[in-house]
Amino acid sequence: MDISSFKKYIKLAPENVSEWQRWENSLPTFDSILPILDYVYNTEWQRDDWKAIMAFIRKGYVEQNESSELVDGIKHVNIFNSKVINLKVDVAISLNCSIVRSLESINLCSDSVESLSVSHASKLSEITGNTQNLSYLSLNKCQKLDFGSIISTLDSVKILDLSGNPQLSSIDELRGNKNIFALYLVETNVIKTKETVEILASIPNLKKLWIKANKKELELLREALPGIVN
Repeated sequence: MDISSFKKYIKLAPENVSEWQRWENSLPTFDSILPILDYVYNTEWQRDDWKAIMAFIRKGYVEQNESSELVDGIKHVNIFNSKVINLKVDVAISLNCSIVRSLESINLCSDSVESLSVSHASKLSEITGNTQNLSYLSLNKCQKLDFGSIISTLDSVKILDLSGNPQLSSIDELRGNKNIFALYLVETNVIKTKETVEILASIPNLKKLWIKANKKELELLREALPGIVN
């Protein structure tokens, strides 16, 4: 895909739900997420554009291959509704695991891995390997994970989604992170920790934040992070 056409696809995203599937099916695929993330960071976007941006990353990159349990020799691994327990990837650039309720561990052995997306993995308790290379990380509804130990290894992540994890109450390890520009903390309890607003304000390149918060908490966030929250 020509990177210059990315914005065109985003601006063509329909508001009508009935046309959204057709738009998603028209999206081209791309081999590496890195040029996309650089382009997204360096371009001004409207609030409504972010839904389309994340959908494009999901359909054009994370889920670009048909779902399969094949891992060996696959650059973009896409596992859906599987009973796999332990997963080891050696050459993958991206790994997507959706509805993997038996999954207990992931070992990212690939030196080229740049993206990891996991959802509905209630038994997942360990992610090891080259997490420091990840530029995109989404861990949704992973109730057993120790997020502190994972976050502390994220040297390159630019988009981080930890939504759907009510056990997550602290993001202290993100203090001063210079790479993250989009952060999803929906359905977490991080806002209940008093240091959270200070930590978020210390992330110098943060452009967009989605977070669970009440009206008073949102007011505090929007005062500390003008133009960034939700």
